[in-house]
Amino acid sequence: MLVTWDPLPDEFTNGQLLWYIIYLRSYKNEYEWYDDGELGRRINVSSSETYVVLDNLDGGRRYQVSVAAFTVDVGPKSNWETFMVGKCVMKLYPCSSSFKADCYY
Repeated sequence: MLVTWDPLPDEFTNGQLLWYIIYLRSYKNEYEWYDDGELGRRINVSSSETYVVLDNLDGGRRYQVSVAAFTVDVGPKSNWETFMVGKCVMKLYPCSSSFKADCYY
């Protein structure tokens, strides 16, 4: 999954921008997230980048992702965005070297 964001404008930095922090968590019912403080997996990305590729995700599952900037401390997180990973099934056809990927979302 490719996650992109706009660079943090200079007027919003509190010092030198050191990196971005991407939070990734498994999706739960919205009501279960109420003030539970669970941030999930944390990925640090260079301040010169405005994207990250998330790997090792399970097909057919929903996730949530949020981004924050880090200067002297962690800034506020963006809103959590929800996405679902497709589930691909490879089918091999007999007497043929071809294959077909069927993806479900």
